[in-house]
Amino acid sequence: MDTNIVSAPADTSIEKLQDMYLGLFVRHILIVRDQACLGLLSIGDILRALMVEKDEEIRKLNRIASWEYYENWGWHHKYQKKGNQKQNKPKNK
Repeated sequence: MDTNIVSAPADTSIEKLQDMYLGLFVRHILIVRDQACLGLLSIGDILRALMVEKDEEIRKLNRIASWEYYENWGWHHKYQKKGNQKQNKPKNK
């Protein structure tokens, strides 16, 4: 077992912390500010934070490209016109 303590400044980005976990093969990182210990982050904490970020990003993208956006493309009108043409043709007896 390794007794070296891995630490990071309090202003380290989530992506950088994730890289540290994956690159250093550690489970916990000590968070420090001005030589004082603020807390200990686990890989689970970082994964939860990343999931929240991704969830917010997906919600924003869904608002931009909602189903209404696709419904208003107009491609379905093309097919409705073809269907109407078939209905307007006289029926053979």
